[in-house]
Amino acid sequence: MRTITERDSFGWPELDAREDTVIAAVQGTRGEIILARSVHNGRRWRDHVSKPPKGRSYSAADVALGARKSAWISYVNERIRNGKLVSTRVVTRRSSDDGVSYGAPRPVTRDKKLLRQAANITVVEKRPVLVVQSGALDGSPRHIHSSRYR
Repeated sequence: MRTITERDSFGWPELDAREDTVIAAVQGTRGEIILARSVHNGRRWRDHVSKPPKGRSYSAADVALGARKSAWISYVNERIRNGKLVSTRVVTRRSSDDGVSYGAPRPVTRDKKLLRQAANITVVEKRPVLVVQSGALDGSPRHIHSSRYR
């Protein structure tokens, strides 16, 4: 076993690999996303943190590696007010340098007073495909939705 990050985290870590590149993502304890990357078959790792703006929290991150050094991350961007969850939106960010850096967030779902959680992403024919669970803000799941980028 190797330790890939010593940052405090919780939830389910997500992982994808292509050739020598491995990318992992997990939720940090302060509402951030922790990303770790290896280009050495998982023998050596570097990590960095994606922090949310004030009044927001990030959760439920997933990663996918595509062809030709493309990588994708999806996560839930939650709006918090007075310690309560107000709305959630699922976003994706694309990397063209094998997960070293990511572009601006692109919304997959609108900012709604619905729970949007458990975003999972994969790449099919060079385009990301996501599935997202929805339901009421109290956390009761209701539907599973799929979105494919065009």
